[in-house]
Amino acid sequence: METNIALRAPVRGTDVVAFVAWPTGERADPTAELTLDDGGRSKPAVRFADDEGVVAVWNADGGERALLSGRSSELVLRPEEVELRRRSVRTIRTEFRRWPRLTVDVRVPREAAEDFLALKPVVRIKAQDAHHDAAVRLDAPMQFEKLSPELLDVTLQIGALRYRQRADLTTADDATLTFAFEPITISGTVTLGDAPLHARIAFRTGLGGLSTAKSDPSGAYEIRLWNPDRYVLEVQPLEGATGTPYNEMVLLTESQRLDVHVPQASVGVHVVDASTGKAVSGAFVGGMSRWMGEDGQRGHSLQAKTDADGKTRFAFLQPGSVTLRAVADGYRDSDDITSPIAESATPTIEIRLVPQARKTSVTLLLPSGAPAANAEALASVDANGERETWRGRADANGMLELPELPHGSFVFLRHPLAAGTIVRWTNDADPRWTLAPRAAMPLMIRLSHRGGTAFVAMKSAGIWIGGTALQFLYGAPSLIDATGIWTARDVPTTPLAIVAWRDPAATPSVFDALAKRIASPWPSLILLDTAD
Repeated sequence: METNIALRAPVRGTDVVAFVAWPTGERADPTAELTLDDGGRSKPAVRFADDEGVVAVWNADGGERALLSGRSSELVLRPEEVELRRRSVRTIRTEFRRWPRLTVDVRVPREAAEDFLALKPVVRIKAQDAHHDAAVRLDAPMQFEKLSPELLDVTLQIGALRYRQRADLTTADDATLTFAFEPITISGTVTLGDAPLHARIAFRTGLGGLSTAKSDPSGAYEIRLWNPDRYVLEVQPLEGATGTPYNEMVLLTESQRLDVHVPQASVGVHVVDASTGKAVSGAFVGGMSRWMGEDGQRGHSLQAKTDADGKTRFAFLQPGSVTLRAVADGYRDSDDITSPIAESATPTIEIRLVPQARKTSVTLLLPSGAPAANAEALASVDANGERETWRGRADANGMLELPELPHGSFVFLRHPLAAGTIVRWTNDADPRWTLAPRAAMPLMIRLSHRGGTAFVAMKSAGIWIGGTALQFLYGAPSLIDATGIWTARDVPTTPLAIVAWRDPAATPSVFDALAKRIASPWPSLILLDTAD
């Protein structure tokens, strides 16, 4: 490894004297090579080493760059720049230092060490010219030797979770970083109705982190999590049940007992052609399950596709009701069908689809004018996309085949090379739609007052949208969680308005008065007050 002392461009006829001191109380190898490195055209006129240090003297006549190099794997030179003038003698004074060492100490309670190491944690050190990766050890602090004397990014990666710190080695002094973890132990039982359930239990975070455990035949389980967060809890029985697992949202900040009661009710769906009675395979069935919880009415979205027999089933439903509709290519969308769901009930709902009379072809173009190949589309009769009527995708030429849509429907379009775009459908709509150009950076907002959650809506193309439409167009949730941060991507460059509020009874009629106007280019972070 080689480190240089760099001088500015020398002036013809200038002499340079370099004095490099040994570390206090140490004596380095006097034979260590110290040379002027300017392509081999010149070398120091005088060079010697004694107990005090190394002195090199040279004449920089005609050189374009002068570097003093210390080729010692154990020592590093602290650089200094010197302004050179004609017919002058300049002295460089610096010192040898040992290459700095970084100690990374990962601390985990002994009883949780095995679970922690099973996640295969890795320490990653990023320098300007090098990267260092090492699997985490817990038996002793980890040592990284002979690092560059600079500001280093140090990341501890545990699955999808990343914890970052910075190590300042610019003074060539050693440094120590500590990552300390206290696991969150979650234990309890899983039951299906009143019976113990042998199941796979998964805890997912919004960052993609995943921790899993299995309950034993008595339904008992225990798992260790490493990050206080809001988790999606998923339960998939290991015998008998197939399809979408049961899931619910849980906030876990400390070790606790969490018993999971999986409801037994389910509903089967059979989608058929209204004119022939034949099964409609590949139909999209969506809707909501609603029930009364301790904190009021709650709901959960349902989505599935029918199999070759036109059938699908939604399992693990809470007693209450379900509202479903079916959508399929070549058919008109069904009306909403609502059915009560009793505890342990397993009804089957038949949805009859009426064949569609006609389709409309629309050409989708990117902002550049090129075909928007494989662009995705979603149609809804409301601006939030909650009453979805159809989904589809353009072909390789950007051609989109639209079914018969209700007049005034909203068509939401997205493509990786364009902004999310909204088109209002009319029977005489232009057959060529150009997607909006996207802004260079995401739209990121932070609530001025943190804590709790807030609803969010955005006005784009003169239309207030939220819910499913926000997620489809911009990958943005309809809620700002307790962190107070909300991010939208692939946002158009046109002026936007955004509003956040906490009262679920607020109506869009007040949004325009309370919203914050934003013009492109916007700052990297926008502060937003809630409309309480």
